[in-house]
Amino acid sequence: MFRKLLLSFATAAAATGCFAGTFDTAYFSSNDIANVGSQIADLVSDDFTQRFPASQYQIVVISSESHTADMTCFATVGIVRKQQNGNVPVPIDRFSATRFIKGGGTATAQQRRDCEIGVIRTATRSMLSESLDQLATDGKL
Repeated sequence: MFRKLLLSFATAAAATGCFAGTFDTAYFSSNDIANVGSQIADLVSDDFTQRFPASQYQIVVISSESHTADMTCFATVGIVRKQQNGNVPVPIDRFSATRFIKGGGTATAQQRRDCEIGVIRTATRSMLSESLDQLATDGKL
């Protein structure tokens, strides 16, 4: 599995006033979804970015898509405190989503990308449905 770290900031979204303040993401996947933070920016609230500022915390996104005769997309999302050494730990408290598409093995690259973005968004929604205090407590932040 290729490991890729992308730091994504929702600055363009914040500039338009449509979304919450800046947040930071670390993205690990065998695929290349550019600026994964922009894919979830509309889900992240001002309350979240105030409680978990980008200077101290990251949303970690781990995702994968595989296809043979069928297609499976998987994502895990969580919050971690930024490490001074630049390492990104796996979140203690994780929220996951999976999608299985029978016969999806012939999907186009765009369909595979859309599937992966869909599960990333679902896992992020699940995480953000928790209270911020609960996220901090469960994640030992």
